[in-house]
Amino acid sequence: LANRFERNGERGIDVNASANNRIGALGAGNLILGNVMGGILLKNAGPTIVESNEIRGNRASNGAGINTICTPAAPVTYTVSNNVIADNQSSNNKGYGAGINLGDGCLAQVTGNWFANNLTINGDLAHLQNGNLLGSPDIQAANNVWGATDTGVVELGIWHQVDLPTLGRVNFQPLGAMPPTPPATPIPTATHTPTVTPTMTPFPGGAG
Repeated sequence: LANRFERNGERGIDVNASANNRIGALGAGNLILGNVMGGILLKNAGPTIVESNEIRGNRASNGAGINTICTPAAPVTYTVSNNVIADNQSSNNKGYGAGINLGDGCLAQVTGNWFANNLTINGDLAHLQNGNLLGSPDIQAANNVWGATDTGVVELGIWHQVDLPTLGRVNFQPLGAMPPTPPATPIPTATHTPTVTPTMTPFPGGAG
């Protein structure tokens, strides 16, 4: 079942210290639109799948689309796949993720997503920020669409070891050949009505 998390005065979806979560699925993606403190926050959450959602037009100081906060001594891996992550804006300068921010200890498999126009307050591309430190496992972000086919342009929208030597790396090649299919569930017309508190669906057999 698709849900709408629109234009809330805080975040669209907030997951705190919960394990084995799923946000969206093929045919049941959520519309997460225009929330003023960000689209999704994963704070000390266990393994989580974020799949087939439209995450658009959210605002935050960091991680306007998806923000993650983890414990570096106990890394956790998230799966972010087949989402549309577009038009999100960070109120900070370059080095703050407007699309996805991965805090130290937050690892991820990022694949099949369509990134577009995720920007800093100064208009710089900021699709993905890797806050994991040097020596951490590389973030695997192949087969995404980044709004460009020139790897030099794609690199401009990714903040990692290339930009700051103390950070880990993001492997973003090969690039996706075409935009992934948007969520199969029709997206309802956006309204200005805030939505109810979201409900997380755990993996089968997992804690909710």
